[in-house]
Amino acid sequence: KQGSTSILTRGTEIALGNEVARKIFVRLGARKRYPRGSGRN
Repeated sequence: KQGSTSILTRGTEIALGNEVARKIFVRLGARKRYPRGSGRN
């Protein structure tokens, strides 16, 4: 039982990490794409 729960927890941790990384990546990309002043804050 403990092994399966740890696998599930690791899966959710990886999924959350990927989502956070994607948000950070999108934010950095948007910051690079739009110069300062013309961004939709």
